[in-house]
Amino acid sequence: MALGGVALAAVANRFSASSRLAPLILIGMLMLALPFAATAGVHHSWLAAALQVVAGGGMLIVDILAITAIQRDLPNEVMSRVFGLFEAGVPATLLIASFSTAVLLHAFGLTTTLLAIGFGFSGAAVLGLLPLWRADRRAMVAVRALEPRIKLLESLDLFAGASRLAVERLARTATEVMVAAGDVVIREGDEADALWVLVTGEVTVSARGEAARSRRLRTMGAGTYFGEIGLLRRVPRTATVAALEPCTLLRIDGADFLDAVQNAGISSSMMSQSTARLARTHPRLVASE
Repeated sequence: MALGGVALAAVANRFSASSRLAPLILIGMLMLALPFAATAGVHHSWLAAALQVVAGGGMLIVDILAITAIQRDLPNEVMSRVFGLFEAGVPATLLIASFSTAVLLHAFGLTTTLLAIGFGFSGAAVLGLLPLWRADRRAMVAVRALEPRIKLLESLDLFAGASRLAVERLARTATEVMVAAGDVVIREGDEADALWVLVTGEVTVSARGEAARSRRLRTMGAGTYFGEIGLLRRVPRTATVAALEPCTLLRIDGADFLDAVQNAGISSSMMSQSTARLARTHPRLVASE
């Protein structure tokens, strides 16, 4: 079973990007359950082992896609409570199932037990398809509405290693902010609390840093981001960013951003760009690292 999980790990991760998870979860459940029923008629150890490889792959698919479906369907404010109940329920269910299977095995024998597991869980999966399908439809509507945001975030080197689900969650929790020309978005020295992604418009970046006076560093256009230095290095804002014209931005909470990049791994290109930006304003800080 472990071999099957390893073999299908990459496939299962790609499946999680699908907009329709219900049929994939059903396929995973059938892959997990039906090999037990098939084992009842098998008399060769190598074939029984091969069936368990299939079951292990199905188990991984169900694990990944079920969690993905929960994260897509539930609002963030109840997510921790749901997963708390989920994590508590899994060992309790395993304990009950272990005793139930032992009773079944003692009363009816191995063949009947294998058939009951294989066909029983397959039937339960089919019966559970309708609510999963409804959840899919709700999630699909939400994802389609967020698609422009998702594509923008996926184009950034910040999230090069992030999963599709992680990017979807950032797109869902991000706040759209409109600023007028001349408005200051972030100010040098303030606390770093969010990442900003520029959707439309242009901004100018200036900083005093370690110099005697403030100087203009660069202009940034749509499809760029700023504010990551303070979050990644846990330092106050190292520059001031102001709008040159009316702009639309996405504000991503700092905790959400750090969670996404830490789970995905920080890309070398992002760190190189972050270091280059910091070196223009705080070269001593870069040299001390």
